[in-house]
Amino acid sequence: MYQALYRKYRSRTFDEVVGQDQVINSIKYQVKNSTVSHAYIFSGTRGTGKTSTAKILARAVNCEHPIDGNPCNECETCKSILRGTNLDVVEMDAASNNGVDDIRDLREKAFYPPSTSKYKVYIIDEVHMLSKGAFNALLKILEEPPKHLIFILATTEIERVPQTILSRTQRYTFKRISIDTISKNISEILAKEGKTIDEAGIDLIAQMADGSMRDAVSLLDRVVAINDNNISYDKIIEVLGVTTEDTLFELATSILNSDASSIIMSVANLADDGKDMMVLIDGIVSFFRNILIAKNLSDPRKIIRVRDMDRYVAIANAFSNSEILNIIKILSETKARSRYITNKRTMLEAALLEIVASKQDDILNRVENLERMLSSGDLSGLKAPKREKFEFNFAKKENPVAVEKPLAKEVVSEIIDNKVSNETKENVEKEIENDIPKDIPEVPVDDHSDMSAIEKSQEDAAETDINAVETEETMETKADIDYSDNELQGIFNRAISILKERSERIISGMLVMGRLDSFENNVATIAFEEQGRSFYTTLNNHESIEKIESVLKELTNDNISVKFVVKSNSNVDSIKDRIENLFGKDSIK
Repeated sequence: MYQALYRKYRSRTFDEVVGQDQVINSIKYQVKNSTVSHAYIFSGTRGTGKTSTAKILARAVNCEHPIDGNPCNECETCKSILRGTNLDVVEMDAASNNGVDDIRDLREKAFYPPSTSKYKVYIIDEVHMLSKGAFNALLKILEEPPKHLIFILATTEIERVPQTILSRTQRYTFKRISIDTISKNISEILAKEGKTIDEAGIDLIAQMADGSMRDAVSLLDRVVAINDNNISYDKIIEVLGVTTEDTLFELATSILNSDASSIIMSVANLADDGKDMMVLIDGIVSFFRNILIAKNLSDPRKIIRVRDMDRYVAIANAFSNSEILNIIKILSETKARSRYITNKRTMLEAALLEIVASKQDDILNRVENLERMLSSGDLSGLKAPKREKFEFNFAKKENPVAVEKPLAKEVVSEIIDNKVSNETKENVEKEIENDIPKDIPEVPVDDHSDMSAIEKSQEDAAETDINAVETEETMETKADIDYSDNELQGIFNRAISILKERSERIISGMLVMGRLDSFENNVATIAFEEQGRSFYTTLNNHESIEKIESVLKELTNDNISVKFVVKSNSNVDSIKDRIENLFGKDSIK
C-alpha cells in the first residue's frame, strides 16, 4: 500500500525536526539531564512539528538506549510506540473527545503506573477544543500529578487555553517555517525519491505551504504523482491549479488602466479553465502583497521569492501604497463575504470593478479638492503644518509666464514658473501675508523670494486666453508658424476646460497633473513626474489621445499630435513637492 510522503518522511528524532531549533535544543537538554517536566504545551500553526515533537519526546523519555537525547528507535519500547501498540503512550484528539466525562476517564486511568515503560505519556492534540468542564477536570491532575505521568498538550489556538492550564505547563511556541528551510527539505525528499523539479517549482510549493512543512510535503506528493522524473514549473502550475504570474500581471495592468472589459474577460478565462474563485482571490491578494513589498523594500528578495523581481518592481512603481492597500482590503473583505455565497465568480468580478471605480473616484476627488482650494485661494481646509520654520524657496527666472486661473494646474504652474522683477521685491511680504489664511501661523520669508508673478499672471490671463484661442481665419494664416509659450499654455488650459465640460473628467483631471513640456513639429509633449506614472499609464492609449487631439484641433484648426512621457526635471520640482513646500507634507492627504 502506498504511504503518503508526509507520513513516510515524518521526523523520527529531534535532529530530524526542521526549523524549530529553539524548541528542540531545550527539550533535548531536559531529556539528556533527566529534568523532564510533568506537563508541556506546544503551540503554533499547523504543520510546524508539534505532534511529531510530542511523539519523539514520548519515545525519548521511555527509550532503553537513548542517543544524545534522541530515541534510538531500535529498542522494543521505541518500536512499540512507533507501531502504536504501547499502552503507556496514549494519543487523544480533544476535538472529538472534548467532554468532561472523557477527561475524567483519562484522569482515572492516568493514576495507574505504566505497564512496561518508564513513564505514562498522554498526548492531547487540539487541546483548545476541550469544554470548560473538561479543562477544570484536567486542571486537578496537572496540579498534583503522579511521578510516572507526563502530559504533552498541542494547540493551534493558544489564546483559547485557560491561563490556569498555561501556568501549570512548560510552554513552547513552534514558529512558521521559512521558505528557504522548506525548499531545502523538499529538495532532500526529491533526491531520495529520485525526482527532479525546477527550482522555481520548489519555491512555488514552499510559498504555497505558508510556513507549514506538512502542507509542503502534501503538495509535493500531488506533484510527484505525475510520475515524471523531471517536472517543470508549468506542470506544477497546472497540477496545483494556481494562477500563473503572467495572468496576474495582466490583471494588475487592467486595474492600473481602469480597463473594466479586460478585467471581466480575465475572470471569465480563469473560470473557464476551472480555477477555484476562492483560490484565485488568495492568489491575487498574495500577488499584490508581493507588489507592496517590492515597492517599499530596497531589496525585496529578502522577503519574497519570485521568478522575475524586476517585473514586480516595475509594476510596483506604477501603483501607490494606498492603491495597493485598498485592493488588498477589498479582496479580503470579498473573500470573507463569499464564504456564504454560492456565486463566488460574481463576487470577484464585482470586487475588481469596485477597485477600478474607487481608483477613479479617488483621482477625481483629489483633483477637484485641489482645484477648489488653490483656484479660490481658500486654504482653510488644510491643516496648518507643525513646523518651527517655514520658508519659501522659489528659484528666480528671467521672464514671467502668464497662466490662466480657473484650474488647479494653472495655479500650481504660476507658483512653479514664478519669475519676479526687482521693482516688485518690496511688496513680497505684504502679498504673502494676504495669500496665507489667518489660521496658519506667521512664517518667515526669504528676502530673495518673490510671489508677485502670480498676481501679474492673473492680470494677463485674459490676454493669454485671447492669444491662445484665436479665430479660425487667424489660425489658418498661422499654420506653419510655431506657437509661443504663452499661446501653447493657453491652448493647453482651454483644452482641459473643454474636456471637463464634456464630462471627460478622468482625462481632464489627469491632464491637470501633467505639464506641457515641449512643442516640436506639431507634436505636443506632456510630461508627468515619476510619482505620476499611473496618470501617464492611464492616458497613454489611443482613445484618450484621440479625444485630446480632437479638442486641440477645434481650438487651433491644426493637426496637433499629443505625446505623453514620464521624466524628472531638475529645474522644476513636481507639483506635489511644491504643494508640500507651501502647506506642509502632513497637510496634503
